[in-house]
Amino acid sequence: MAYHFKRELKYGEEREDGYIFVGCTTKRGKKYEDFRSPEAFERQKKSNKINKKKVYDKISKAMADEKISRGCSHCGYNKEAEALDFHHRDPKTKIIAVASHWRTSWKQFEKMKKEWEKCDVLCSRCHRVEEKRLRNAIK
Repeated sequence: MAYHFKRELKYGEEREDGYIFVGCTTKRGKKYEDFRSPEAFERQKKSNKINKKKVYDKISKAMADEKISRGCSHCGYNKEAEALDFHHRDPKTKIIAVASHWRTSWKQFEKMKKEWEKCDVLCSRCHRVEEKRLRNAIK
């Protein structure tokens, strides 16, 4: 059953009968508001949180695997992903730091992959030395 309101609803707003708004769907060209019972709403929130965590963990693992497989291009270190950084070869092509990307969706992961293709992997020590060398070259 479609309920039509004169104002836009926001996620989590409650109707008079206690049902909670979760979004809109379109079927055969008609817009329908989608409501859940309070119990179903809580189950859905919990499920969404679990699924987001799974995506975050998979993307983080893929990023760590990429760092370890490439290793430091200067000294060859490749034991711990936390000690490895992505370093942009050309700072002018940098859109965003790879580590700053949100790891909440596969779309973000694709953007992250495009960004790390422009990078070399350096261990934290070599990265600091390289950044200092670049800063001194600009002066």
